[in-house]
Amino acid sequence: MGALSDVKILDLTRLLPGGFCTLLLADLGAEVLKVEDTGMGDYVRWAPPYCEGAEDSAKSALYLALNRGKRSVRLNLKEAAGREVLLRLVAAYDVVVEGFRPGQTGPYTARSGHDMNYLRLVGMLDLGGPVDGPPVQAAGTRGRQAAPLFRPHRLRRLRLGSGPRWAMEYTRTGAARRRRRRASASPAPKLEASSPTA
Repeated sequence: MGALSDVKILDLTRLLPGGFCTLLLADLGAEVLKVEDTGMGDYVRWAPPYCEGAEDSAKSALYLALNRGKRSVRLNLKEAAGREVLLRLVAAYDVVVEGFRPGQTGPYTARSGHDMNYLRLVGMLDLGGPVDGPPVQAAGTRGRQAAPLFRPHRLRRLRLGSGPRWAMEYTRTGAARRRRRRASASPAPKLEASSPTA
């Protein structure tokens, strides 16, 4: 039994960041139900490399790795019946993790985005890769940022009643993390030229 074995998580995410976040929670024992649309489903289903012998719609090695230990259901949220089922699921689960377009505030609320966009905006993309070459993106960055929010003690508190809505605004959290790192870094020691002693 894991630390989150009594927690039920509804996963409405797609691609790598959200899938990685909910994978970490499943690894801690949470029951995770992945909700996919009735069309293509999670786009990562179709990403190579592929596993031989796996069903065509789930042969992506990345999809299989990100969704191990999770159950899955397909719903058409564009139809009333699908939305009704989703609302019943939300009422029965402790946490909903989603990565839809944001509805909060700020200049980018109406734009869709991915890790690369957010990392570039906050200046973190330039931290990877060779100095004179193209940037290299670290995998699962947002998933690693979000998973710690679901600490077991916070989730257990949610069991006592209705819980809060946490919105992770990645550009703000990334920029704040960078500012804190710069503020806490000690300045490099100054090297002084010394004359050779006789």
